[in-house]
Amino acid sequence: MAPSPVLLAVPDLAAYLVGAWTVEREIDDRRQRRRGTFSGEARFVPGDGAIDWVERGTLRLEAPAPREGEPRGAPVETAASRRLRIVPTPRGGWEVRFEDGHLFHPLDLRDGACEVDHPCRADRYAGRYEVLGPDAFLARWTVAGPQKDHLIASTYRR
Repeated sequence: MAPSPVLLAVPDLAAYLVGAWTVEREIDDRRQRRRGTFSGEARFVPGDGAIDWVERGTLRLEAPAPREGEPRGAPVETAASRRLRIVPTPRGGWEVRFEDGHLFHPLDLRDGACEVDHPCRADRYAGRYEVLGPDAFLARWTVAGPQKDHLIASTYRR
C-alpha cells in the first residue's frame, strides 16, 4: 500500500486558490462502461468577498459500451466549461455554490483535506479534497445512485 501523502494545511483558502491552475480530470462511468477525460484551465478569481471558480477545456468521452457483438462507436470531443462560486459563511468558513446560487458543499482545507457530500436528486456525490502542496490539490468524487455510478478524479496544478 502506498503511503498517505503529507497534506498542506491551508489557513487562508482565498490566498491559496486565487490564480490560474491547470486541471486534468479522469471520469469513469461504471454504469455505461465508459471513460473520459477533461483537460483545461481553472481560474479562481476574487470579487465581492467571494471567489469565482471557472473551468474551461476539452472533454473527451469514449462512446458508450456497445451491445455484445457490436463495435464501439467513435469517441466524442467537445469544449466544456463550468462556473462555481466559493462564498464565505457567517461562521468564517467557505462553501461552494453552483452558478445559480444553490449549495454544492462546504469547503474547509485548514487541515489540508476535507470530506464533502452533495445529494443530487436520488444520487449522492461523496467527495474528498486533498492539498498536496502550494501548487497542487486533488478533488475526488464517487457518484452513486439510480442514475449514476461514476468515479471522478481531478488534479489541479499551478
